[in-house]
Amino acid sequence: MEKFRGFETQNQEATENRERRAEVLLRFLNTAKNIEPFHGEKFEAIFSNEEHKRDFIENLSVEEFSQLLNGLNGVLRDKKKENWKMDGETVALESMFMGTGYVPPRQEDKPDLLAEVLETAKTMSQEGKNMEDIAMLVSSSLNAIHPYLDANGRTSRMIYLLLRSCVK
Repeated sequence: MEKFRGFETQNQEATENRERRAEVLLRFLNTAKNIEPFHGEKFEAIFSNEEHKRDFIENLSVEEFSQLLNGLNGVLRDKKKENWKMDGETVALESMFMGTGYVPPRQEDKPDLLAEVLETAKTMSQEGKNMEDIAMLVSSSLNAIHPYLDANGRTSRMIYLLLRSCVK
């Protein structure tokens, strides 16, 4: 019975942490109006339909794309705003059985690779490609480039959901 109470407490703490992160993430997205393509709009308006998402992607600069990714990752990691940056220079994915399984690109190459991802997403959008394909490109590329020490998967899933789904 005592083990169950411990699990119940941990589960409740995990739920509270997720809820707190979700609140912070919503605040971030609602205050991200300083990113030029937002033009003062709330993220719900931008991600509410395909036309708005395409317009957002096609007008996003590389710097704004980086700001958006860094902000999402920073919020998901509970980092202070001044520490929102690409910090994945020492990342290598290892396994106890297989050793080092994947070494991402060099840190100095990551900004250029992300810029290429954005340019490809813009081209796909302009050509009318499926939003799910664009979402998959951006999220899987983010995972492969691995610009952050932690939460690359969470960041990529959030980007995927924002691009693929319509926010109400």
